[in-house]
Amino acid sequence: MSDVPMKSDIEEHKYFATCIWLHALCLLKITDYKYLNTIKCALTSDEVAAYEQDIPGCPEVTPTNFMIDCTHGKDTPYNREAFRVFADDFLDKVNNHGWYTSPTIPERYRKFDIVCGAFKAHFTYIKSCYKEVVVAPSKDPVKVKEDVKARLHKSSRTSRKVWLLKMCLDAMAEHPALRKHLPLVKYVRTQGISSDESEDEARRTISYPHVYPRWHSQQLSALMWEADLAILEFLSITIGKHKKAGMQLQNRPHSAKFNDAAAAPPGLPVNCYDAVWLSSLHPCSKKHLRVREEEYDFAPGCAGGRTANSAGSSVPPGVAGANSNT
Repeated sequence: MSDVPMKSDIEEHKYFATCIWLHALCLLKITDYKYLNTIKCALTSDEVAAYEQDIPGCPEVTPTNFMIDCTHGKDTPYNREAFRVFADDFLDKVNNHGWYTSPTIPERYRKFDIVCGAFKAHFTYIKSCYKEVVVAPSKDPVKVKEDVKARLHKSSRTSRKVWLLKMCLDAMAEHPALRKHLPLVKYVRTQGISSDESEDEARRTISYPHVYPRWHSQQLSALMWEADLAILEFLSITIGKHKKAGMQLQNRPHSAKFNDAAAAPPGLPVNCYDAVWLSSLHPCSKKHLRVREEEYDFAPGCAGGRTANSAGSSVPPGVAGANSNT
């Protein structure tokens, strides 16, 4: 049976996305995103700190006083609360007040997670409008050029992380001791890959030092290091592979640096997260992280062996190898 959506499905999704767009404009009290420069849609660092510390008088997001913070990412406590408020209000207006009924939004779209996810995706578009309408006019041409260069560099790093993840999964699938950890690495995806890079043009080598995400536990970092060694072993097998001319040597040394900006994936077993980092989180952030109390079994596996949670412990979908503390 074909997985291509029917025309009616595409039209229903377009209508739902249009309703999300209209409701965002409604809550922001503007008629078009070109008027973002007429409303407050950014928090100062002091306001962010006050909100995260729940200081009296800190910014509050409600349907009647709705605001999104376009200067920060989707995963800040404030923006996550804004997404929640948006979804609750959207569903209330649809289910209890008869909004957006020509035509009626299908039942499958009238779910909190679906609405929240749709607005979170739409937030990316709002931020792009904010940069165009509010940020760009206030910048000088030199700064704009530097920002474009920085975005291209970030895009290059992201592409490299995607490639490293693919190599990591391929290498682990061929490695008897690491094969059982494939579900964990697939779940973490590129958020588990170390960052940073620097190039030595004189020696024709590229150094990619491990700058581990701050949220990594030592056990998870050690696993990813072992995976990197498996990648080197995997890539050393040249049979049936074509090496491009001019390829530079790559070096992956350890580093004492950490990436504090790296976002942590939610729902992992507790020993995948750094304990000190966890204790430093705001209660709201920790709640959204949905840390599992089970401990993941980082012990090496064996070819064809059973995973540690084969008895059926509760772990994130697709993540095997967790043991209950109880």
